[in-house]
Amino acid sequence: IYLLPGAAGEFVGTIALGVILALISSLAISLTLIAALAARVLGRRDQPRSQQGIFRSLDKPGAWWNEGLALPGAAQVYPWSIARMTARPMLAIALVFSLPLVGFIAAGTLTSQFFPQIDRDQFQIEIEFASQTAIEQTRDRALA
Repeated sequence: IYLLPGAAGEFVGTIALGVILALISSLAISLTLIAALAARVLGRRDQPRSQQGIFRSLDKPGAWWNEGLALPGAAQVYPWSIARMTARPMLAIALVFSLPLVGFIAAGTLTSQFFPQIDRDQFQIEIEFASQTAIEQTRDRALA
């Protein structure tokens, strides 16, 4: 969307750039600040329970939020897939890049018009003046 040409690109390009920057910022914060705050709030395991942080009441042995979520089906598929992909690294690279490649190829089949065509009685006039043109002169020329 950020790379769309023409008026549609000018209209929504800044929105796409805002989303891109928000995602990058979110990633940076989640990898740095959130981890540091979690360590500060939750405390260390070797500290006494009374000093482990404000969430010490959530420290229940065997709870999924302490031990992690167990998915036996995924736990069996993951090592199998890792073993297959490390045995054939070129196949793994081809599979990893195939999905974005298919997306880029499919993007070429999309229409270039961002907004749908509609039948309205309208027209557009573009008038260009030098940047130092006075607003009164611009108005008079546009109304003429």
